[in-house]
Amino acid sequence: MANGQGTSIASIGSNVFRSPVHPSTVFYLKDLLLVPTLTKNLISVSKFAKDNNVYFVFYPHSCFVKSQDLNETLLQLYPLADPPIFIQ
Repeated sequence: MANGQGTSIASIGSNVFRSPVHPSTVFYLKDLLLVPTLTKNLISVSKFAKDNNVYFVFYPHSCFVKSQDLNETLLQLYPLADPPIFIQ
């Protein structure tokens, strides 16, 4: 954990899902950890990119997942903050 404390992992698994933008593309989620004490779902951008041969493009309120091979948009993640968070 970010505060240095440990927590229990209830199980480890994997999953797959298809790109809604490019249905022939399958994304792999490997080594998923079920941690009952966490209240948010977290993903390692680096691990997901490596496991799926993709890269992420971040904008202020959206994010795109693109193929490293063809530079195609395979997934759009949005909005990143709803409502948008403005810092003055």
